[in-house]
Amino acid sequence: MNELIYAIVSSFKTIIQWKISKLALISGVSLMIMWIIIGLILWHPLTSFTASLLNFVPFALIKSNGAFMLSSLLFIQAILVSLAFVIIILSTVIVKDAKEKRFPLFIISIALVVIVFWVIVWFFNHAAIYAYLEKVLTWLPFATIEKAMSYIFALYILYSFYVVSLLLFVSTFSREILKMGSDDEIEKRSNKKIFIFTARDSLIFLIVSIVAFPLFFVPIVNFFVQILVWVWLIKDTFSYDIGDIFYNEDDIKKMKKEHKVAVWSISFMSAMFNFIPILNIYSSYFGEFALYHYFDEYENKLRL
Repeated sequence: MNELIYAIVSSFKTIIQWKISKLALISGVSLMIMWIIIGLILWHPLTSFTASLLNFVPFALIKSNGAFMLSSLLFIQAILVSLAFVIIILSTVIVKDAKEKRFPLFIISIALVVIVFWVIVWFFNHAAIYAYLEKVLTWLPFATIEKAMSYIFALYILYSFYVVSLLLFVSTFSREILKMGSDDEIEKRSNKKIFIFTARDSLIFLIVSIVAFPLFFVPIVNFFVQILVWVWLIKDTFSYDIGDIFYNEDDIKKMKKEHKVAVWSISFMSAMFNFIPILNIYSSYFGEFALYHYFDEYENKLRL
């Protein structure tokens, strides 16, 4: 637990370094512009494709649960954005406490405070929020909703490609990125093999995302389905990227089983970044650095 907390907070502290933030911003914005251009060129055939797929989705469900879905999304966004900024602001204190093992549950306490705060806000204002969102939805006729949802589906597909491309970029240059953020001597054994593995998982992720898209219209379920496919995409990439620094191929497989709680926890937090505008450019950077700090700390303790 102490290594995991230390790794998570150390990663927050690393990604706010200017040289890492600048690289994340440049790579994130560049890839975003690339997919915007591709989207504009392919917009008509893409929306035609998504409109045909949406014939399998019950629009009565979308219209009746739309306000609830939007309210849930805003609630999640409020929690994630608040938690990210609080951790960044308190990162120095948390890293010190986590490393010295004085307050191993400090980070959990912060998360609980943020969640309780927004639960209270939503509890006393949920009726007004729901009524406003429902009113917005009623302004749209059925045909407009159908067209709007095909647009949203198309944007979701483009965003999925963006997430994959950013992951591939960070994975491909992980050695250089890790050296930039940690100033450690880092060597990797099989970059080409890891890239092929990540590309294969990315293709599977895109196919599953499209096939599972109707589930994204089911309140509550949509959040967990999206998180699950994102975590599945990134957990092996992070494991092999970082594991290749410390272990051979056989030991990496063993490491994934022995430290699956840490791998899944870090992958989960990394995936959560994808829900937050602007901060989503840090998703892959956060995961790579967090898992690196985790195993670096773990191996240092073994050597003591």
